[in-house]
Amino acid sequence: MTNCRFHVMLEREGRFTSHPKFERVPKLTEQERLKAEKEQRKAEREKKKAEKDRAEREKREQEYERAERERLERERERNRLIEPPEDLTEEEKQAWDHIYQILLSGTNYRKTMADAELIRHYVQVKLMRDRAWVEWNKKPERYIRIVTGLCADGTTPKVMVKENEHYVILNNCNKQLQKLLADFKLTPKARLY
Repeated sequence: MTNCRFHVMLEREGRFTSHPKFERVPKLTEQERLKAEKEQRKAEREKKKAEKDRAEREKREQEYERAERERLERERERNRLIEPPEDLTEEEKQAWDHIYQILLSGTNYRKTMADAELIRHYVQVKLMRDRAWVEWNKKPERYIRIVTGLCADGTTPKVMVKENEHYVILNNCNKQLQKLLADFKLTPKARLY
């Protein structure tokens, strides 16, 4: 028997029964039992919903992390440095670094070691063009007049006109550079908008 007043009151009302684990368990009315079952089912539904939401959130987080890892891996692969060949001069190495930085910032395709030869060709053509530009700026004439001798009258000079070789080199190099830039997808036409 219990000496709690509440238990005594429940016992008088007939709402106390015996239970194997406890000495006595209060009886619930039918309405209280239904209400308790309803609350229990509601709590179970809420628990299942919370577990489902948590599972979906974890799945979304995992997908985001996987996508982020893949994006970072692509970025690392894209930014992987293609080492310049050892036999380049200091000027060629600077030109190599310049075009490589342009490639990193201006394109979105993977660079491979196959690009190394194309970059080397670009560097050589660019340096040749820059040197021709410097020489042509010293005497910026498209045509050069060369005196080859005197005419039959003995006073008029014979003049041969030829195109300035630096101007020719400059134009040829510019055409080659345009093709190389298209190969590297650095021209507006090659870019996808």
